[in-house]
Amino acid sequence: MPRPSYSSINHSDGIKFLDTDEKHLLRYLALEDALSSDYLLAEKVVVKRLRNRDIRRASRTLITGIEDDPLAKYIRETPDARNTKLYNRIQRLQFAIGVSQWARRKWGLAVNHGRAVVCAVPAPEASKKSKIDRKIDELYRLINRALDIVGKTEMQRRRFDEVSKKLDKFAEEILGADWRRMRCVNALATAPEFQRRGYGGALLDAVTKLADAEGRSTYLLSSNAAANTEFYNAHGFFIIAEILIGDDDPTWKGPPIPVPLMVRIFGDQ
Repeated sequence: MPRPSYSSINHSDGIKFLDTDEKHLLRYLALEDALSSDYLLAEKVVVKRLRNRDIRRASRTLITGIEDDPLAKYIRETPDARNTKLYNRIQRLQFAIGVSQWARRKWGLAVNHGRAVVCAVPAPEASKKSKIDRKIDELYRLINRALDIVGKTEMQRRRFDEVSKKLDKFAEEILGADWRRMRCVNALATAPEFQRRGYGGALLDAVTKLADAEGRSTYLLSSNAAANTEFYNAHGFFIIAEILIGDDDPTWKGPPIPVPLMVRIFGDQ
């Protein structure tokens, strides 16, 4: 129900407002409006390159962000799952390694020192690796594989590999030759206590501005379609295809997980 304006309040009810009371009421209504909107922050949202000193906080943001993520649950909640502290410690270490790679390759963007973070993956055709990059990437892959063996069960490892391969193949098949020319939005997350402040939108817009400057379209795979589709639509991304995860796994007791492929086409805004 819309809130009545001050002018619609019936003064004949015996309620009398002094001038100061009127000002206080109007201030209260204005404040309540502001608090109920998405524009409650007085601070300016500033997107910066992810720095090494932001890695720890950004890692925590990502871990918190996937706690209720359907794909993360699919990988984590296997019949042979071990809900141990070791799993959580290994996961924290793996996220820190991944985020440090983003910082090193200058792919990561952050707001408020990692309280919101995204990986702005460059287009494959524009991503050139030096010999050092290739060696470091291979070292990180070996470390991550070793950590997977220590921290994940056999079925968790199998599901992780399944999801990674399916999504990569799906994106490449649907996008075709354009895949190599497009930027990708990867792992966008905002710490829960800093949500609804425009952090995520600012990061998403920063990635698409990079793509626009290069004359490229942008794509993403949304692992939580029910919660995020409207948000991505508001920033120019729309679903062009969808894949189901878990539909052919008899050990998965949950419903199949829809993962839409969303695209923002350069020049179509």
